[in-house]
Amino acid sequence: MSEDQIMAIVQAYIDSGVDIEKVDNAVWEKVGAYAAATSIYWNKRKQLPF
Repeated sequence: MSEDQIMAIVQAYIDSGVDIEKVDNAVWEKVGAYAAATSIYWNKRKQLPF
């Protein structure tokens, strides 16, 4: 994921009212892992022949 994509995710949390300063580091690790896995999935899906 690019820095811009990461910042878009963070901004979406802020826009929805999340105080990102209070989010636990363990939660950020899960958010990061989910975002990375989602990015990998969609990039691989684009390569499928159908």
